[in-house]
Amino acid sequence: MSGAYAATRASKKGVFFTIIAVLIVGFFLVSFGLFASYRDLLRASVVETRVFTMNNFIKNVDEDMGRGLYISGFRALLSLVNDVVTTGVFVSNLSTQFSEVIYNGTINGTAQTLMENNTLLYWVQKIQQESANINLNTTIRIGSVLVDQTDPWMVLLTMDANVSIADKDGAASWNVSRTVQASIPIEGFEDPFYAVKTGGLLSRKIFRTNLTSWNVAYLRIHLRNETYLNNSNAPNFLQRLQGSTAASNSGIETLIDTNDLIQVGIVVLNKTSVDYI
Repeated sequence: MSGAYAATRASKKGVFFTIIAVLIVGFFLVSFGLFASYRDLLRASVVETRVFTMNNFIKNVDEDMGRGLYISGFRALLSLVNDVVTTGVFVSNLSTQFSEVIYNGTINGTAQTLMENNTLLYWVQKIQQESANINLNTTIRIGSVLVDQTDPWMVLLTMDANVSIADKDGAASWNVSRTVQASIPIEGFEDPFYAVKTGGLLSRKIFRTNLTSWNVAYLRIHLRNETYLNNSNAPNFLQRLQGSTAASNSGIETLIDTNDLIQVGIVVLNKTSVDYI
């Protein structure tokens, strides 16, 4: 009896330890499973956060491209006008000289104060530095900027750009090509014609007339206010910048006050007072 009892007791102990072992193994398996699930969840959360950060940065870059082109383009155009007014020499090659100033901030190799920290290349470098601060690699390739004018009061800039953004940890990447445009208002710019044609003795800024109908009284107001109006027989602003008097649908004209010419010692001839003729 004692031998049978001992065997039964040993058997029970064996079953007990087996159950304990199973429970321990099960505990470690469950713990490992929970840890793996938590690790996967944590990893997914990190990736989601990185993608969210990246998405916000991409949206900001997308919106900033138009602003960057506008700011650089406005200052580049103003720099060209100032150069013409200062030197008395019209722009000889608009496409080449505009590209030089908007990319490099120079005109014929001379640095332009207005372009300091405002060139397109500076904008690209700034975006790339900001992306590095949030663990992103950004590459922006910008093509040539097309300068055109189909509106009498606006210069249109068009730029092609390719933007590649990649997370340094490999969480996500993004590549897209964009055509960016910016419209630069010309009102307030100095008319290159006046500065060059009078040897710098007279200047006039471009402002649009608000007159919509004409008679002698309104014509005198137009002359006195030194305003401009659209005329498809006249040159547009970009043509004036190059010294051209060719006709354009986006052309503008103003009237010369001969008294102004006389006051600065310019001989007045018996000709029309329309400026481009």
